[in-house]
Amino acid sequence: MSNLIGQPDANATEASSPEPTFRPALHGFAIVLMIATFVLLLIGGNVTSKDAGLAVPDWPTTFGHNMFFAPPHLWTGPGNEPQFWEHAHRLMGSLVGGLMILMVLWLMLSQQRRPWLIWYGLAMLLAVIVQGIMGGLRVTEISLGWAYLHGVLGQLFLCMTVILTAATGRFWIHRKSNRHECIQPAPTYARLGSWALLTVLLIQLLLGAAVRHTKAGLAIPDFPLSYGQLIPPLAQDQLDAIWAKASETGATLPYRVNQVAAAFAHRTWSVVVVAVTLFVALTLRRLRHTARPSVSLLLLLTLQMLLGALIIWTSRRTDIATAHQAIGAAVLGVATLLAIRVHLGGSARSSMVDKTKQATTGIHPSQGKPA
Repeated sequence: MSNLIGQPDANATEASSPEPTFRPALHGFAIVLMIATFVLLLIGGNVTSKDAGLAVPDWPTTFGHNMFFAPPHLWTGPGNEPQFWEHAHRLMGSLVGGLMILMVLWLMLSQQRRPWLIWYGLAMLLAVIVQGIMGGLRVTEISLGWAYLHGVLGQLFLCMTVILTAATGRFWIHRKSNRHECIQPAPTYARLGSWALLTVLLIQLLLGAAVRHTKAGLAIPDFPLSYGQLIPPLAQDQLDAIWAKASETGATLPYRVNQVAAAFAHRTWSVVVVAVTLFVALTLRRLRHTARPSVSLLLLLTLQMLLGALIIWTSRRTDIATAHQAIGAAVLGVATLLAIRVHLGGSARSSMVDKTKQATTGIHPSQGKPA
């Protein structure tokens, strides 16, 4: 259709176009969902740091009341800090679930040209539901296993929100829909490096979750050494002897060998994480479309290393432990964004180059050289 002055109708053109359209409001809502998820992780990390996971002993109710109408005096006020963080975590999880339902409905109404994105939104909604159930089972079953899975899936869901935010963003849509630009594929080393980075970070996530949920944060009480040496004692009698000598009371070590092994594995693998991150970030910062995520990754990794050391040097202050967990989630999220940027392709050559060539030579690029 055309309007009164003979120009194409914008709405009709958009409706008939097979390509997706950038929708600022949808993209903004995806950012809100991503931020809300990060806040949820931050609160959940505080629950673990303060050992408040069972401060509210029932689920889905709160002290026998409907979760959303629990009397404030049961979870606020002096002396109720553990209850506050646990209940706040539940309420924030409900908020993220509500936002995810709205997001799925919005995707169904606006993304018919991208059915995969609708299915992806439904998968995210399923992940939220599963995450909530696992959090509840952690309470009703008093299970560290469910707590472990709950923590890991929470960070993976944050990565899913990063992908959703990128998919609704201008950069993704521009790269996928503009056929008048020549997109240079990213070098092979960049693609392999981005996958390697995500792999080592996921392994570190699993190890870090094991340390947090087995309460092994101080199983190795010194840093950068481990019991004054490169490799800590990995036999229970050796550990007991060390702590008995230190206390001079005959007390045995409050940590088991598996906790020391988990803490040492987390430390050791961090060396691999640092090496891979430095290689990938310093290499990809030279590419225009990956420069900012690369620099952000380096800054976050530096902060993460400092926080990890401070956990030991401050005898595991809860705020520092929570910050360490939250920055780790941010590192994983930025690495996800970096991988997306790499796989969407390198620098683009604008169609204006072709138009300029046509204007100066009188030859359309598709016609090749003049005879």
